[in-house]
Amino acid sequence: MSRVVKEYDTRRKEILDAARTLFFSKGYETTAISDIIQSIGIAKGTFYHYFDSKQDLMAALVEEITDEGVSVMEQTLSDPALDALEQFQLVFIRAGNWKVERKEILLEIIRVMQKPENTVLQDRLVKMSINKTAPILAEVIEQGIREELFETRSSEELSRIILQMGSGMSWDLGQTILELHDRMETPDEQVLSQMEDRLRVYEFAIARLLGCGEDSITLFEPGFLAEFIK
Repeated sequence: MSRVVKEYDTRRKEILDAARTLFFSKGYETTAISDIIQSIGIAKGTFYHYFDSKQDLMAALVEEITDEGVSVMEQTLSDPALDALEQFQLVFIRAGNWKVERKEILLEIIRVMQKPENTVLQDRLVKMSINKTAPILAEVIEQGIREELFETRSSEELSRIILQMGSGMSWDLGQTILELHDRMETPDEQVLSQMEDRLRVYEFAIARLLGCGEDSITLFEPGFLAEFIK
C-alpha cells in the first residue's frame, strides 16, 4: 500500500511541476492539458486520474505554492532568541521576500484569478491560504500576549482579520503590478508612493489591532514594491 501511495504522490508531483513550468513560460490560458501531457509523456486518462480539469490543477498548484510559503513562515518560529514582535515582523518580511523570488508565477496566478469565471476558485483559494497561515500568526500573537508586548484578545480570530485585510490589499496591489508588468512600465514616483502608503496604513492598522506602539510594526523591507515591480 505504501508503495502505491508513493507512486501516486510522485506522479501527481510530476504533473504539478510540469504545470508550474508551462504556466510560467507560456501562461495559464495558452497552456493546454495536452501540453502538460506531452511534456511528461503520460496518457490523457492518467492526467484525469489526478485532476478533474485545468482549473482543478491550478488550484492544486496554488495550494502547493502556499504550503511552500507557510514553511518559510514556520521557520521563523524556530528561533527562541526572538521575542513575539520580532517574530511577527520577520514572518511577514520573509514571506514578502519569498513572494519577490516567485513573482512571475504569482502574477500569473493573479492573472487567472481576476477573470470573472474564476471568482469561486479565487474565494476558495483565499480561504485555504488563510486557514493554513492563521495558526502561525495566532501562535506568535499568543506569545506576544504572554510577553506583554501585545494587548489584545482572541488571537485566532485576530490572525484571520489581519490576513483577510492583507489578502484584500495584496489583491489590489497585485492587479496594479500585473498591469504595469504587462505594459512593461515602471510606475512614476507618485504611483509608487501611493502603493507604498497602502503598506504603511496596513502596518499602522495591525499595530492598533495588536495594541502595541503605532510605529512599532515594520512588515515590509524598504524597496519591497520596487523589487516586485521591476
